[in-house]
Amino acid sequence: RLAIQKFEELGLPSMKREEWKYTYLAKVFKKGFYPGIQTQFEYNAEKIKEKIPAISSDKNRVVIIDGIFSKEFSQIIPSKEYNITSLISAWENNDTSAIDLFTSITKHQERALTALNTALCLDGVLIEVADDCTAHIELVLIHTDQFQMSMPRLLIQLGKNAYLSISEQLINLENSSSFSNVVSEIKTDEGSMIEWVKIQDPGANVYHFDSGYVQQAEKSNYHCTTIS
Repeated sequence: RLAIQKFEELGLPSMKREEWKYTYLAKVFKKGFYPGIQTQFEYNAEKIKEKIPAISSDKNRVVIIDGIFSKEFSQIIPSKEYNITSLISAWENNDTSAIDLFTSITKHQERALTALNTALCLDGVLIEVADDCTAHIELVLIHTDQFQMSMPRLLIQLGKNAYLSISEQLINLENSSSFSNVVSEIKTDEGSMIEWVKIQDPGANVYHFDSGYVQQAEKSNYHCTTIS
C-alpha cells in the first residue's frame, strides 16, 4: 500500500526530464497493460526450449517467465560458495537476507517505476556469494503474456572479495506487446566485483525498463554493459 501511495505521489516521469526525453511513458501506460496477479502461468514450454539453448550440467541458469522464477527451466548447481533462490521461496522460508535487502537501498531514492515494482512484485531471485567465492549465472528474462506487466526484483549480495558474473538475455516469446519493469538491489562488500552483460533485443513491441541500485563498499567494483 505504501509503495502504491508513493507511486501515485511521484507520478509518471515526463519527457521534460532528461532521462525520459525520448520516452512518452504516459502513452505507454494507455496501451492497456495490466499487473500480474498470480504466480503460475500457462506457457508454450516447447517454444521456450527452442528459444533458450541447452546448457552444460555445471552451469547456473536463472529463468524468469513473466516476472516469475521458473523452476522448470532454471538450473541451479548446489554449492556452499553461493545461494541462488527464488524470492517466493526466500520469503516463504523467512530468509533474513531477502527480507533485509528488499527495499533497503531503494527506499531512500524511490522513483516512480521502482515504487511500482515494489508494490506489484510477485517474485524474482535472491543471489548471495560468500566471502572469497565466485559465481557465474546466466539470467534469462522471458515474456509470454501479451499486455501483462512483468515486475521481477533481483536481490544480490556479495561478500568480501567475492566475484559474480551475470550474462542476461531478454526474450519476447510471442513477439507481442509486453511491459517489463525490472528492479535490482545490489550490495557489495569490500574487494568484491560484479560483471554484468545485458543483451536486450526483444523487438519493437516490448517496453523494458531496468533500474539498478548499487551500494558499494570500499574497493568493490560494479561493471554493467548493455547491448541492444
